[in-house]
Amino acid sequence: MININIDNLIKTKLPKNLESNLILYLDKKLINLKKDIKLDIMIVSSKKIKLLNNKIRNINEPTDVLSFPIYKNITDIKKSPVTIIELGDIVICPEIAQKNIDDYHLSTDENLLTFLAIHGLKHLLGIHHK
Repeated sequence: MININIDNLIKTKLPKNLESNLILYLDKKLINLKKDIKLDIMIVSSKKIKLLNNKIRNINEPTDVLSFPIYKNITDIKKSPVTIIELGDIVICPEIAQKNIDDYHLSTDENLLTFLAIHGLKHLLGIHHK
């Protein structure tokens, strides 16, 4: 079972398919994993994400998405002896994401939060961009 907790602190409109798209992505990446998966996502203001970015990365400016993984990569997740896998946390700031939307080459604004959630999820699975 995959349990996704979305804490929408700023009460922004979320895509209807956000959770189902994350579940599909996880199912594809963690094929045959016979464990429960837990994932937490927070939707926050630019002020909140700036504080987190400064505290964690020593970058005193807001960003669109932050990921806080518990495991190093998919191999470590699959080897974990626990029965409930907590992947970590994803923090998304829609305000900053909207300012950067042209950088993502998305067809619609509706895809924005899903794109960033999957981007954050990739980091939780140890998949990083260059």
